[in-house]
Amino acid sequence: MSKVKKSIYLLITMTLLVVIGYSAYQVEKSNQEYVKEKKVREEVMEYKPVSLTSNQDTHNSEIEIVNQSILDLQEKNADTIGWLTIPGTQIDYPFLWADDYDIYLRTDINGESSMAGSIFMDYRCDRNLLGAHSILFGHNMNNGSMFGALIEFRDRTFFQEHQEGYIYLSNANIKLQIIACIVTTSSNAEVYGVAETEEQKERFLEVIKEENIHGREGIPEDLSIDDRFVLLSTCSYEHDEARTVVVYRIVG
Repeated sequence: MSKVKKSIYLLITMTLLVVIGYSAYQVEKSNQEYVKEKKVREEVMEYKPVSLTSNQDTHNSEIEIVNQSILDLQEKNADTIGWLTIPGTQIDYPFLWADDYDIYLRTDINGESSMAGSIFMDYRCDRNLLGAHSILFGHNMNNGSMFGALIEFRDRTFFQEHQEGYIYLSNANIKLQIIACIVTTSSNAEVYGVAETEEQKERFLEVIKEENIHGREGIPEDLSIDDRFVLLSTCSYEHDEARTVVVYRIVG
């Protein structure tokens, strides 16, 4: 073998070793992050509010609701707003609010750096979910944690079998009814806007009907601009701006 060939062979070998080493490092780093996220979740699960069931009445305004576990979480982190549960999925987390999108993108509820970040609310939205739209963001993690389960709602059977969700605030329990699952872009103002005018609210309803991947027939006929909606958003990977959004209506 000539010296030139030996040099090329050595260079290729070293390059492969570097690539393999870097890949192994990235896998190990990811595994450590998953372990970290799991530990944080296990710790925070002791604060989970008592779950609602589908036959519980959430409309009785005469009953004063105090979710002490949410108040306790707020002592831990004042940015905590409430707890989101989607039965039958891994989505079972507290969610937070900050006046900057980036704060909880890579920060956990303990204020520590985290690849998984936190579930967090769009800072433009009302903290008590009294606005027309409440938008929650979470990472699409490869192990299905955080908002990784949202991708499953693209499957029609899964969508039909997981119709309910619940949000627990410190002073309110909120029942959610699934409306649609759409794949859109992060720049879609009609989806990611807060819909303050009647025209904006009507256009939002039309977009949901047009873009629901399960068709118009799955959309309730009684949708109204007076309804309030909760949108759960995560990254998709069809292209750089792709997002999967599952839309719920507040029904209790």
